Amino acid sequence: MRGSHMILIILLLVKTVNGQFSGRPLMRTFDKREYKSGSSNWDIAQDSRGIMYFANNDGLLSFDGFNWKTIPLPNRTPARSLAIDDEGRIYTGGQNEIGYFFPDEKGNLVYHSLLDRIDSLYRTFTDVWQIEILDNTVYWRAMGRIYAYDGSVVDIIDNRDYPFIARHNNRIFLQSLDGDAYFMDGQEVRELAGSPLLDGTLITELISVSDSFAILCTEKNGLYRLENDSISPWNAELNKALENDLIYDGLALSDGRIAIGTTFSGIAITDSTGQLLYMIDREMGLRLNQIVCLEEDEAGNLWAGHTNGISMISIQSPFSYFLPDGNLEGGGYETMIYKGDLYFATSNGLYYKDLNNRNISQSCQQIPGTNGQTWGLDIVNDQLILAHNTGAFHIKDHQSEKFFADHGTWLFQEDRARKGKWIAGTYYGIYQFEGGDLPAPEDRIREMQESARFVCQDEDGTIWISHPYRGIYRIKRDDNGNAIYRLFGKESGLPSGNHNHIFNIKGEMIVCAEKGIYTFDTERELFLLDSAWYKLFDPDVKVRRLFESPEGDIWFVTDSEIGYYKMHEKGLDVEYEKISFPQLYPMLNGGFEHIYPYDANNVFIGTASGFIHYDQSYHSQDTGVFHLILKEVRAGSKYDKLIFGGHFVNDGRISLEPSANEIQEIAFIDNSIKFEVTATDYAYPGSLKFRWKLEGLEQQWSNWEDLRFKEYTQLGPGKYVLKVQCRGAGGSVKEINYSFKLATPWYRSLLVQILALVLLISSMGYYILRSEKKIDAMEIEVEKTVKESKKKTELLEKEKMQAELDHKQRELISSTIHLANLQENYSSIRERLQAILSEVRNPEVKKEVNKILKKIDIDKNMEDHWENILLHFNELHGGLINRLRNDFPELSAKDLKLCTYLRMNLSSKEIASLMNVSTRGVEASRYRLRKKLNLDKDDNLVEFFMNY
Repeated sequence: MRGSHMILIILLLVKTVNGQFSGRPLMRTFDKREYKSGSSNWDIAQDSRGIMYFANNDGLLSFDGFNWKTIPLPNRTPARSLAIDDEGRIYTGGQNEIGYFFPDEKGNLVYHSLLDRIDSLYRTFTDVWQIEILDNTVYWRAMGRIYAYDGSVVDIIDNRDYPFIARHNNRIFLQSLDGDAYFMDGQEVRELAGSPLLDGTLITELISVSDSFAILCTEKNGLYRLENDSISPWNAELNKALENDLIYDGLALSDGRIAIGTTFSGIAITDSTGQLLYMIDREMGLRLNQIVCLEEDEAGNLWAGHTNGISMISIQSPFSYFLPDGNLEGGGYETMIYKGDLYFATSNGLYYKDLNNRNISQSCQQIPGTNGQTWGLDIVNDQLILAHNTGAFHIKDHQSEKFFADHGTWLFQEDRARKGKWIAGTYYGIYQFEGGDLPAPEDRIREMQESARFVCQDEDGTIWISHPYRGIYRIKRDDNGNAIYRLFGKESGLPSGNHNHIFNIKGEMIVCAEKGIYTFDTERELFLLDSAWYKLFDPDVKVRRLFESPEGDIWFVTDSEIGYYKMHEKGLDVEYEKISFPQLYPMLNGGFEHIYPYDANNVFIGTASGFIHYDQSYHSQDTGVFHLILKEVRAGSKYDKLIFGGHFVNDGRISLEPSANEIQEIAFIDNSIKFEVTATDYAYPGSLKFRWKLEGLEQQWSNWEDLRFKEYTQLGPGKYVLKVQCRGAGGSVKEINYSFKLATPWYRSLLVQILALVLLISSMGYYILRSEKKIDAMEIEVEKTVKESKKKTELLEKEKMQAELDHKQRELISSTIHLANLQENYSSIRERLQAILSEVRNPEVKKEVNKILKKIDIDKNMEDHWENILLHFNELHGGLINRLRNDFPELSAKDLKLCTYLRMNLSSKEIASLMNVSTRGVEASRYRLRKKLNLDKDDNLVEFFMNY
């Protein structure tokens, strides 16, 4: 549990305040190997988006919860001081350097030096150790000089050397080199009453507690009270406690306490009157005792800068930590409050802490004789009993006395069936004990000799025991005390005999099985799935532990989660609000999970190393106090092109999201894009979950996962909205949106499409003209063939002539079908041209399109070709068309076309294509033709024309 990322340290303080207890806070520490920058950190600030900034030896160091980044100052000068104004400008001071950081057009922080705005006579100075911002003016304090910047020019304030400045009560507080204290009102510098009390000692920090009250920390003379422009000594007891320390920084915390950073002793935490509550030092996990700077973030975490690293203390978290056995770091198995003491059962023995003792130096004390593995604590008949690996102990007056030593015990309970007697769950079954100060074992229920770690009783004294690999045992006792037991398993309604755990909740024995929660039906002697628990737990979830608080809340541990359901009474109904703590689950003592909800604000949770204390009153402060930030957008095949650097600017102010109407334009060539986000939950970063959705491409959210980046490749042109959500440890969800548009590539533009269409039309026109010439040539060839056939009729055999005629006829049919297809395609082109013509606004383009349309008259050309084809067909088939016209004058031109196609023996599909109708339309035309030809429905039309 030790390390630079999360240090859980030994007991710091146990106190009684309105019945509430407190352990020591959780910490995170960082050294230069992690943040990869200079060792020393001189100042700390947080911007409106939650990003932490540090004035570091290597420049401006930032931390977003996951990533560290350093931006150097000009000439690689160390950054000594920081201040952030309302617009988000990060003012920085270094060696012979003043200026500020602000985003460029891509959202990257860029440094803007202000040296050129200083009169050339005053441009040389040493380190800038303090920066204060008042109204719209920024003040830099360098050795021997104070600079003031109003947004346009940098002026010199006064000619005296002021080694200290601070902002308080909307004024600038100053101290001169001779030790006198002043306030600056406008350009007037006025000395404070009581200033001689400082006796010339230099002020190192001003802690502004309220508009009228501040604490002055001095180099040699301790702490002073500044109130209503008057200086007086403050809290002699605290001054004595810190008399050997130098104080470099301090601040009033948001909860009313005060944090004071010292050079040798760490951080002193006091109340508002200066009463020392406790110290946070290196022995308890602080990176170093030497505190250079302090800052509280918006979530209540206290940050400390050192000459070699950074510490973050979760000083206002609902969670604090107890490690009763100190550096042994034993596992936590059970806690119990008994007669003014808080007891801890650990893997290294039993420890206790006096709840009424506020001495911060007092640690937990071990109960003599309890070394080794402890399992549980129970209060039976107002006596505290320790269940131990070696037996059982009676605990009285912080001493132990063993009363059972046969083997290990798990637990003790009052025997409901026999008043004044006890039962004990042991390694080898259930034992019964007589009551009294020093009970002795009376008997063992010999019929059941399995390990009895989980034991419950009904109101009538029936004993239930769950075994992890056997099932559920029930033990009933008759009037003579004889035990009757039965084993329940799968045949009794349970999913199986494995992994069943029993608990008394709401006065009822329930079973948390492999899947689902069951109750026992006494009439049917069966375990039944209890549908009432569906509202709280999915039937497929394995519930490992259940604990009931005095307020009726239900604490739970499943195979993947720890938390509780808070009970809310709504009239006659009860509603439960689920609150979970994913950050705690990895810390649990697996297989021996323990939760002790003493009351609403004092819940103790056993972990693999010590105990965690949860104070529900802090819960609202622990949820939702973080920001989700779009950290970076990169594009290109290797994501080597930075599109966005993490900082949005709206109306001259840095913000979390772009303005409502802002849409990022991205070239189509960069249509592979990678997005990265971060979230500023500094206390529980491992509990953050993210999900993504790209509107314009995706309809559903992705699953919740740890992934903080997302890649999209080969996106099409158009508008998109990236939506990202982050779920924090307390369950709150943050969301950001980022709109962007992928430009349409040049080859997909409307003008290029029109030009391509014109080129296509020209090509089609050329192809049609070529086809018409080919058909004309074919018609001439057919006519020539007909004439030659007449001359050769008497010379050629009938079969040969017929074959040649058939061949020419098939060529004619093929040409006709080909031309029909051209007509169909060409008609589609005409329709597309008409649509484009309605959309085109360019008069030159519209004129060209109209010219093309005027040149096209495919319908008339096609009709002319049809007349020629009909003429040749009539000649080929002995005047068939003329005979049909004479014999059936009611036949229309469309009917004659159908007759021609049928004589050519074309299929219905081919005829449909030539006549531009559906196949069903061809069948209807066939039906009408039969009626006009006086044919029966069974007569074959093709045979009719072949023989006509």
